[in-house]
Amino acid sequence: MPNRQTECVEVVRFGEFELIPASGELRRDGSRIPLQDQPIRVLIALLAEAGSLVTRERLREELWPGGVYVDFEHGLNTAVRRLREALGDNADTPRFIETLPRRGYRFIAPVSATTAPRQKPPPRRWRSPGAAAVVALCGLAVAAVALWRRSPAAPHVTSVRQVTHDGTTKVRVYTDGMRVYYSAFSGASVKLLQAPVTGGDSAPLETSLRRPFIHDILPARNELLVEDDAGWAAPYPLWLLPTAGGSARPLGDIEADDAAWSADGQQVVYTKGRDIYAARGDGSGSRRLLSAPATSVRHPRLSPDGQRLRYTLVDMTTLSLWEAAGDGSGAHALLPGWNAGYGRWTPDGRYYVFAADRDGASALWARQERGRWPWSGTPSREPSKLNAGPMRYFAPACSPDGRTIFALGRPPSGGGELVRYDSASGLFVPFLGGLSAREVEFSRDGRWVAYVRQPDGTLWRSRPDGTEPRQLTFPPLTAVLPRWSPDGRSIAYMSFLPGEKWESHVLAAEGGKPRPVTGRPGDLDPSWSPDGARLVLGRSDTDTDHMPRYLILVDLRAGKESAIPGSEGLFSPRWSPDGRSIVAVSADVKRLALFEFATGRWRDLVVAGGLLGYPSWTRDSSRIQLLNGDSIARVRATDGHVEPVASLGRVGPVVTPGSWSWVGIAPDDSPLMCREMTGAVEVYALDVEWP
Repeated sequence: MPNRQTECVEVVRFGEFELIPASGELRRDGSRIPLQDQPIRVLIALLAEAGSLVTRERLREELWPGGVYVDFEHGLNTAVRRLREALGDNADTPRFIETLPRRGYRFIAPVSATTAPRQKPPPRRWRSPGAAAVVALCGLAVAAVALWRRSPAAPHVTSVRQVTHDGTTKVRVYTDGMRVYYSAFSGASVKLLQAPVTGGDSAPLETSLRRPFIHDILPARNELLVEDDAGWAAPYPLWLLPTAGGSARPLGDIEADDAAWSADGQQVVYTKGRDIYAARGDGSGSRRLLSAPATSVRHPRLSPDGQRLRYTLVDMTTLSLWEAAGDGSGAHALLPGWNAGYGRWTPDGRYYVFAADRDGASALWARQERGRWPWSGTPSREPSKLNAGPMRYFAPACSPDGRTIFALGRPPSGGGELVRYDSASGLFVPFLGGLSAREVEFSRDGRWVAYVRQPDGTLWRSRPDGTEPRQLTFPPLTAVLPRWSPDGRSIAYMSFLPGEKWESHVLAAEGGKPRPVTGRPGDLDPSWSPDGARLVLGRSDTDTDHMPRYLILVDLRAGKESAIPGSEGLFSPRWSPDGRSIVAVSADVKRLALFEFATGRWRDLVVAGGLLGYPSWTRDSSRIQLLNGDSIARVRATDGHVEPVASLGRVGPVVTPGSWSWVGIAPDDSPLMCREMTGAVEVYALDVEWP
């Protein structure tokens, strides 16, 4: 009996090229193009998500699975360059592969997939009348498996950026893909404002309406659906306002508390008291759909296909999401027991995004409504949390292409915001969802992150996307400077209890009882050897307020310790990733010194006029990043050459326990800092990768 899956093959075509994913064969006009395995795997990953962002992290998992440690940046760049050469593509004017700087790549050319018999050896002649159907289903199965293997299990936020900086009190946000629009309070008045989606200054949208509140936007018609809250009691009349501003015109004689268009603009749904109504797009033909079991109903929204209606019931401080058919029948609670509301469908209708207070935290969530493909089956209805960290996001809105969620965000009081320096823009941008943390450390394989949460000083670990969080230490203990072991199983850190001395400990990444490194107070700031067998620490004089005396090496297996010759007066040691060197800072924090194991000697790299602090090695062990006065710099390990990176003036106010401003390093070697939160509600953009 022949294996029918071996008798058919999927062929993916784009331009003059065709790819057979199962065998990794790339052909151009029928001629085979020789190409190495890694570029082929990059191409398959990009084709499987054609038109969507494939992050660099996703590609790393595809090329180097299982936590294999390599020079990822160089390896991926090389694979993409070879792929472009094979396709005759150009990074500056791409025909096939678009680069999204520091984020990943997108395949931008049209793609088609067909199923054909194998050419070598010659295919068997099928006698069964269902042979063609079997061959077609075989190809669909191959494609489905390939896409399933390369799709994330849940929606994943790839980056977060702040769009507005005007400090106003905002009410919801809407976008046409080019700009965001929002209403904001200015004393007793209300302003209608707009800003570019890429960020920048906000500008007023001129209108004759006295107190304009936006309810929806219809990008296809460049119109905003606005109420004019002119001071009389609700409900308020609805108006249509061009996105460029100017004269508004009434939407029939409709008065409403809240309203929204259908996806095609042919209908308007609106609330008045506890009732929900529908009307034609011009405001005529109004009819009641349902009466809700609450005194206040807000945010009615039709699904993109018009088949479902969702809305929010408001009961004092509690919200609840409800759903009914598009004609108002079958009303029921969507997520019983959830304090959730104000949701939107993605434009393709596959996900529903909403805000919810859950388990003591406020966040954005996404509920899958249907699969990407007809054969995907019934999706899980369990919502997925989109963002981690302390930021409270609410009032989400999707971009027209569905790749970005714009939302209002409010920081917690007393917290911080983790930011990364983006060399392309010269700005510090939110990182890891704006996590309220300082002293952040990534595991060697980049799959885990350890951090000290602000403002309580507790040690946590999680995945970089915020999933699988675990608290490792608890008040009143304060943890500082966590360091991952090379195998990712343990974290070394130092900590103290009120009224006691600093000590260094090692703790399993899964939690449990920490074990002291030496058991001696004043042995501080541990750093791992690349093989994980030893730690280097600074030994201080506990009787003179932790003044550094010298550095010690602790053999964790033998339980022995030894002093590093010539290290008197040094502290804050950092072992290089290649294991050849250790750098440390002098007691007066004005000198950076390097110890080479090959020579057994120290040499000064930097003697500075300002304060030096928080040295961190780059991944290739060529440079040391550190705080240098009022800026961040990198010091070349070979000759001590100082390369300025960024001024602290670009960060804004930073979290500074004591007199120090922490600076860390991301997996791509970009600087990290913790910026103080201002407390203002601003518009944020969250780029999302959808399964």
